[in-house]
Amino acid sequence: MSKNSSTNLYLPSFHTFNDSQYATLKIHKKRTSLTILKLKYPTYNSPKEIGTSALIVALLVYLFLVLFQPFGTYNYIHANKYLLLAPYAIIAFVAFYMGDYFIAKRFEKWTWMNEICKNCILLLLCSIVSYWYNMYFINNADFSLRTLFYMVLFTYAVGLPICTIAFFGKPFFLKLNENQSEVLQANSKIKTERRISITPSFGDEISLLEKHFLYAQSEGNYSNIFFLKNGEVASKLLRISLKKLEEQICNDEIIRCHRSYILNIQNAIKKKGNAQGFIVTLHHTTHKIPISRKYIDRIQSVSK
Repeated sequence: MSKNSSTNLYLPSFHTFNDSQYATLKIHKKRTSLTILKLKYPTYNSPKEIGTSALIVALLVYLFLVLFQPFGTYNYIHANKYLLLAPYAIIAFVAFYMGDYFIAKRFEKWTWMNEICKNCILLLLCSIVSYWYNMYFINNADFSLRTLFYMVLFTYAVGLPICTIAFFGKPFFLKLNENQSEVLQANSKIKTERRISITPSFGDEISLLEKHFLYAQSEGNYSNIFFLKNGEVASKLLRISLKKLEEQICNDEIIRCHRSYILNIQNAIKKKGNAQGFIVTLHHTTHKIPISRKYIDRIQSVSK
């Protein structure tokens, strides 16, 4: 084997594209990009989420203006300079809040392309309103298309980086909220399925779901336990004092409310009375539970 042929064995092989293959590759990349832009983009479901997002955008706008003072802001001299910059952040807050609120009410499907277009339109709206504020309240100048054009450029120069942060941060923000909501729901489910056990001085122990316990009434050395069974109110007289019962089952929801009563405030729907004492109405029963003055602070969560 010749030296040249031996050398050729070790030369790497490169794949080359002809014009047709290169054009096909470009079309494929273009279609992939368009497909991504048509994917569903997450939207806010509550005014709180919308307000939080708009507030973050507004704060970023204000911090950007204060810290970097771009486009001549640094040379602007005024005793209340930083106060005069605040309305630009307020304009951003109102625009982005109304934009996301409108989307949440009107659109079921929202894409990445829709979100990009929305941000561009909102920035244009902010630039027009900001120009009006600047013209009438800061410079007291006459209308000028050239100045408006510069204000639009200024707004996009400031707003595009901020919108980019919000654009990519929004899915993570909503995912975090979703995870927190799932945790709260799981905790709530655990709470509603919590059980209580009562061990009397004589007789068998009874166990029931905490939410099914309504109230207990003292009967001397006995306690009459009222609870839900198959959707109906049932009762059982147990040989246990109310004080012992309090030690066994009372927590944040089940409380001692009177010298003769223990109450599950989860089932309380209405209270009536004054500083001397209350009467509480429960779900599932017409029996009224008295609340002594010393226990009033423990039932403030019950509506009047």
